[in-house]
Amino acid sequence: MDPLTHHVVRNYQVDQEIGGDGYCRYFKATSSLGEGTVTIAMLRPLPLDAAFPGRFQAQTERAAALDGHGLLRMLHAVQEPQGYFLVLDYCGDQTLYHRVLAQPYSPDQAMATLAALADTLQYLHRSGLVHGALHPQAVFLGTEGPRLGWLGVARAVDPISLAAGNQEPAFLAPEQCQGLPADGRSDLYTLGLLLWFMVTGQVPPLPPGPLPRTADPRVDALLGRLLTTSPRQRPRSARRVGEEIATAQAGQPLEAVPPPPGPPSAAVSSFPPLPPEAEQAPPTAITLGLAAYQDQRFEEAVRLLSLAAASSPRNVRVLGYLGSALYQCGRHQEAAAVFQNAVQIRPESGRLRYNLGNALLACGCRKAALAAFQVAWEADPHCTAALLAITRLEKETSRD
Repeated sequence: MDPLTHHVVRNYQVDQEIGGDGYCRYFKATSSLGEGTVTIAMLRPLPLDAAFPGRFQAQTERAAALDGHGLLRMLHAVQEPQGYFLVLDYCGDQTLYHRVLAQPYSPDQAMATLAALADTLQYLHRSGLVHGALHPQAVFLGTEGPRLGWLGVARAVDPISLAAGNQEPAFLAPEQCQGLPADGRSDLYTLGLLLWFMVTGQVPPLPPGPLPRTADPRVDALLGRLLTTSPRQRPRSARRVGEEIATAQAGQPLEAVPPPPGPPSAAVSSFPPLPPEAEQAPPTAITLGLAAYQDQRFEEAVRLLSLAAASSPRNVRVLGYLGSALYQCGRHQEAAAVFQNAVQIRPESGRLRYNLGNALLACGCRKAALAAFQVAWEADPHCTAALLAITRLEKETSRD
């Protein structure tokens, strides 16, 4: 028997396990405080990290501020000898995973569920969060529709890669499986995997790639839009996914998938040139630039953050977002130059060096990228994505 089952967590009697993802296990529990039935989320074991308690508190405070838009509302955070626990709303003990394994959805049911999940993701992304760990065992089915589990695992949108962590790779985007930078469009890829799972009743095969077609052309059209290897070819936002679902439900054709981005050149340029009006950057350039980035309007983010960087050339946060926006636009040379500039200002940041390595790798500079990843790992042993990148590059080099 699981040692946690029937265990008392603070004032909650744990009854049974009802779900889980790469970051949490979910349990049904009964409160002795008069709250009735609740959901307990137990974080899976994490590497030792002295900074984690502070990050945990900041994440839970941010999650508690969300208004429950398609989410399990957080009631309390608890730290016990057994680990970290979150007390959440309870909406039933049936997960999407177990429901679909028992009986796959009809195409119409699947698209309706997908539209609800896309609406929740739009709310998250507009709040500056990327989930990064969508999984059918963490989607709970209540009378008000599907609801997502604890969002403390959701990352603030920033230029740092959303590594796979312990998540089951069958429900991750290709860039997450490879340890590459990921953003809200990675959540959209996972929506496609969830759609295929709901209709077929099968867990997507590995590695990520083309999936067998379904019997419904509307579903296949949506899958074609969501399951593209390049994030730049996916819909630009979760809201756009909702619009495309409505289009598919009406039997109308969807937009064509845009062509993949061309390969970058091998050279790395200097810091990207700024527009003439840069010296007159308005005070709101940073705010507007970050908002554009969070809304995945990356070209606009580049323009605004370039203005902000001209006014605040040593603002590492601005440089990090600018480099990431350039990377998302396929302007890898300029992204590498921006990250290099940021690293010179904050050389102890393993995360910035990791992003520099990704940009250099996209430029074809594998030796320089490997060196950046190695320094990133040395500077920050918790940057496991850097270690994954080192291992991958060393394996590729040995095969060559």
